[in-house]
Amino acid sequence: MLGFILGPMLEENFRRAMLISRGTFGVFVTRPISGTLLGMIALFIVWQIAAFIFQSRRAGPELQSA
Repeated sequence: MLGFILGPMLEENFRRAMLISRGTFGVFVTRPISGTLLGMIALFIVWQIAAFIFQSRRAGPELQSA
């Protein structure tokens, strides 16, 4: 439900930012707030992938012996 409400607003503001920056994505990384948020998102994704890999390695031998 939240996606239906925020989706069009996000798309409109993304389009506006791309028009202002003349199509370069650099504006999303050079600004301190957006760069920090993108960095935190990247760290969260890496953390989730690492947790999944460690969990699957820990449970791997148990699943193979069953």
